[in-house]
Amino acid sequence: MSIKLLADPASRHELQDDLESFFWAVVYHGFRYLELEVSVPQTYLQDRMKSIFDSYRPLIDGSLGGGVGKIAFLWDPSPTLGLKCKPMQKWIDAVMNMVKAWIDYVKQRKLATHVDPPIPNVPNDINAQKLVMQMD
Repeated sequence: MSIKLLADPASRHELQDDLESFFWAVVYHGFRYLELEVSVPQTYLQDRMKSIFDSYRPLIDGSLGGGVGKIAFLWDPSPTLGLKCKPMQKWIDAVMNMVKAWIDYVKQRKLATHVDPPIPNVPNDINAQKLVMQMD
């Protein structure tokens, strides 16, 4: 699911949300099934996947919102996945840049129209917190 829809499930569903959701499905399957360039313990991959896909925060109305881990992953300065399959890694890197551009666009639209909710704050991640502060 897209970061925008995880942050605010009531927001308008757009084509870009579906495209972003496809990106996250590829990232998930890349972590799960494809060989990485560097050997890492299975527990590292499990923890990384959990931090990206299972993070959430309480919303004002008492429901839960997500997207926090996905924001941290997008703006993490370390390599994305480091897949041995170079064409797949190249695709992930390119689409990741498109997803970032879409989030920046949504942020600018929010500032101009005050229609969309802010992208969620990311606790315990300095880089993501800097990004969120720039959005506010």
